[in-house]
Amino acid sequence: MSVLVIQGTDDPLVPYAGGGILRNRGKVVSTDDTLQLWRENNGCFAEPENGMLPDLYLRDGCQVEWKRWAGCAAGTEVKLLRAVGGGHTWPGGKPYLPAMIVGKVCRDFDATETIWIFFQQHSRPKAQ
Repeated sequence: MSVLVIQGTDDPLVPYAGGGILRNRGKVVSTDDTLQLWRENNGCFAEPENGMLPDLYLRDGCQVEWKRWAGCAAGTEVKLLRAVGGGHTWPGGKPYLPAMIVGKVCRDFDATETIWIFFQQHSRPKAQ
């Protein structure tokens, strides 16, 4: 199964590096460990392609790095959009709480459009 991970490095609720979720509401593994799990599951053994998205909105305090592991088993891929400086928000969306609570909204891409395109590219074959 192809996987797209979008994560802000400054997410105060679900930390990029793993650890406690919203103080005492459980724990989460790091984003890097999550990606490693999916790469192993999908047989992604090649080095990733990587780069930066254009910094379209200089005042948002965010830049987006991407990594893509392609050529995995059954044509799958694993992709990361790492919003450096981004919080627990929807990239390209409206803030739902103040930045002091959830962090900054990254405006360099639209998460809705990005996710839709990813699903279109990696849809499952229809059952016959």
